[in-house]
Amino acid sequence: MSKTSRPKLVVAIATEMERQGLSAYALGKLAKVPAATITRILSGDRPDPQASTVERLAAGLGAEFVLTHLPEKQGRPRKAKE
Repeated sequence: MSKTSRPKLVVAIATEMERQGLSAYALGKLAKVPAATITRILSGDRPDPQASTVERLAAGLGAEFVLTHLPEKQGRPRKAKE
């Protein structure tokens, strides 16, 4: 997976790990997440990590996981609820 096509979440985790000088193993110890899981998330082999995993990673990085609602994209109508 190229760096430009990586999801924003993955880029944010990788950037903060690099800034803090943390390996997947070190972050795993801090976040109580297996290093293999972190490696799979960063490589794109696990594209949709569970929210609880992301929350633990954020805590291990000294950050907070926050969901933000973004407006619908133009030309992409919202699906009607039945």
